[in-house]
Amino acid sequence: PAGLGFPAVSSGHRLRPMTIRPATREDAPRLFELIRELADYEKLGDAVKGDAELLATTLFDRRGAEALIVEVEGKAVGYAVFFSTYSTFECRPGLWVEDLFVQPGQRRSRRVVGARLERAGAALLRRARGAAHDPVADAATRGL
Repeated sequence: PAGLGFPAVSSGHRLRPMTIRPATREDAPRLFELIRELADYEKLGDAVKGDAELLATTLFDRRGAEALIVEVEGKAVGYAVFFSTYSTFECRPGLWVEDLFVQPGQRRSRRVVGARLERAGAALLRRARGAAHDPVADAATRGL
């Protein structure tokens, strides 16, 4: 990937502060636990073939994709994994979100966690396309 670095974003929600930040190699064990949670939630637990070390190698050492971590009160409760794409028809880069997961118990308010991840993804798409405004990314965040 092109290295779409993303600064940490914090939200001072009334009940619990939330942070969205880039994942690091040290996050690999917890990130893998969250991936397993998503697989179990989707009843696809048997489909997960890797482990935390393979995730760390392919995600951070080989830069196969990038990830964001969602933390509430300092605990990772969600993640997004994404990678750069390129459209030959449009002749411009894009962004593919492979997974976007927030633990069910943390989903009380879509505007608190899910919407922040959507905005972060849209910001990454704008950055990938090298534009302050992008019609596709702007449509993704409209109404949030």
